[in-house]
Amino acid sequence: MIAQGHPELTLKKSSKEAKAEPKKNFQYENVPKTSQDQPKTNIDPTQLELTMRGNQDTKDFIQQKINQAIQMERDGNIDDAIDLYKETLLLTTPAMNGLAWLYATERNDKLSIAENLSNLSIQLSPNEANYWDTYAEILFRNKQYNDALFAKKKAAELDPSFNEGMEKYEKN
Repeated sequence: MIAQGHPELTLKKSSKEAKAEPKKNFQYENVPKTSQDQPKTNIDPTQLELTMRGNQDTKDFIQQKINQAIQMERDGNIDDAIDLYKETLLLTTPAMNGLAWLYATERNDKLSIAENLSNLSIQLSPNEANYWDTYAEILFRNKQYNDALFAKKKAAELDPSFNEGMEKYEKN
């Protein structure tokens, strides 16, 4: 595994009201002293959050971001939690787009799911030409020809290589 950036470790104490079950793949340790160097005993391990950046796989990284957002939510930092959830979802847009493409091209009975996944990918990453192209294909297969042409033109506007195949959309 290759580390990106400089590895970083953060240990943060959560509020007592916010109790959560320890997550697998996370290690919790008792911290012997508080920031005032006074001995601290009986620390509930569910009140500690261990964060490592730079040396984890994507699954752990995504789970870590979700856990952080949950903690922000518990602490009443709703706007920050929303931002972190959005940031985490951005990491999944390539998978959503890929699944949408396969559902559209290989599983015709999944076109409505494909459309929803593709639409969400675009909402999260509106400047990604490939996502617009996928959306255009899905809309075309759903016989939404005007919307499909719009999406195909948007893909081509973002990346001129997506002009290829435009005639298919312009015919309808």
